[in-house]
Amino acid sequence: MNRTRALRSSVEPAAGGSSNGGSVKSLLVSLGLNPMVFKVKEEEKTSVLMKLSKMNEGFSSSTGRPWDLQAVYIGDKYLGGFNKVMESHVKGELVPMLKEPGALWL
Repeated sequence: MNRTRALRSSVEPAAGGSSNGGSVKSLLVSLGLNPMVFKVKEEEKTSVLMKLSKMNEGFSSSTGRPWDLQAVYIGDKYLGGFNKVMESHVKGELVPMLKEPGALWL
């Protein structure tokens, strides 16, 4: 799997959304990644969430609530949103998660 596919994407609300998307992107860039970020307009949010839900059948969000944006994927696996990314980083779990599919090779 190439590095681009290993860190699949971060999906976040478009303008007017939370600034947390920029924080996640900055964190990933500081780790040496170049994440793909897809911004979603408010009127497209429901459609995108439905597609994400179908992509992730058999999985539930880490909160047990319906999927929400910002959605971060590593490889083919859904990680979560801003809180989950930051929690994983603080616990020292993010770098190993990124290394596993080859997104990071330090």
